[in-house]
Amino acid sequence: GILRQLIAYGAATLAVNGGVILTALLIRSRIIAALGVEQNGLYQAVYALSQQYMTVVTAAMGTYSLAHLAELGERDLIMAEVNNNLRLILLIMTPLLGGVLILRELGLVVLYGAAFLPAARLFPLQVVGDFFQACAFALGVALIPLGRVRAHVAANLTPLLLYLSLTSALMAALGLQAVVLGYAAAMAAQAVLALALMTRGAAFRVLPGNQALFWRSLLALLGLIGLSLIPPTPAWLIARVGGSALLLGLWARYALTAQERHLMWQRITARVPRRPLSSDRRGPERHEGRS
Repeated sequence: GILRQLIAYGAATLAVNGGVILTALLIRSRIIAALGVEQNGLYQAVYALSQQYMTVVTAAMGTYSLAHLAELGERDLIMAEVNNNLRLILLIMTPLLGGVLILRELGLVVLYGAAFLPAARLFPLQVVGDFFQACAFALGVALIPLGRVRAHVAANLTPLLLYLSLTSALMAALGLQAVVLGYAAAMAAQAVLALALMTRGAAFRVLPGNQALFWRSLLALLGLIGLSLIPPTPAWLIARVGGSALLLGLWARYALTAQERHLMWQRITARVPRRPLSSDRRGPERHEGRS
C-alpha cells in the first residue's frame, strides 16, 4: 500500500544520506590521520564550497523533479522528463563549474583567507567529480518514481565504497590529490551505473542531442581546467579569463539550440532597461500661434 511505499522511500533516503555523511566523516578522519589537521582544513574549504553550489542545484531539481516525475505516471513521459533534466543539468553545470575554476583563488581568499590558497590546486578534479555527480543525479532521480528503490540505493552507495577505497589506497602517494581523484572517479562510476540501471531496467535512452551536449560539455570543462592552470598573476589574468570566456562562448554556440539561444536572448534583453529615445526626452511641443 501507500504506507509501505512511503516507508520504503524514507528508508532509502535515510540509507543514502547516512552513507554520504559517514563517508565524509571517514574521509576526514583518514586525512587527519595520514596528513594532519592542516591538510584536512585545506580540503574542507574545497568540500564546503562544492557542497554549497551542488546542494543548490540538486535540491532545486530534486524538489521539482521527484514530484513531477511521480505525477507523470507513464514510462514514456518519465523518460522524456529525464532527458530534459539531463540537458538542463549540463547547461547549468558547465558554465557554473567554469566560473568556479576561474575564480577559485578569489573565492578562497574572500571566504577563508590567503592561508587557504594552496587548496586551489584541488579544484580541477573536484569540479570533474561535481560534473559527473550532477549527471548521475539527473539520470538516477527517476529510479524512485519508477519503483526501483533498491537500484536507487545501490546507485548511490556503491560509488561511495569506491571513493573510500581509492582515497585510502592513493593517499600515501598523492596526498590530498588522492581525495579529489577518488571523488572524481567515484562520481564518474555513479553516472555510468545510474545510466546502466535506467537503460536495463527502464529501457531509457539518452537522446542524440543530449549525447552530443554531454561530450561538448565535458570537453569544454577539460579545456577550462587547462586554462585555469594558468597562474592567476596580473600578466596572465587576461589570457586566463579571456580564454575561458571565449571557450564558454564557443560551447554555448554549439551546445544551445537556436530556440534556446533565442529564448536566452529574450530573457537577457527583457532585464536590460531601455533608454528612452531622444524624441521621448523632449518636452511637450508648443503649439502657440503667432501673436
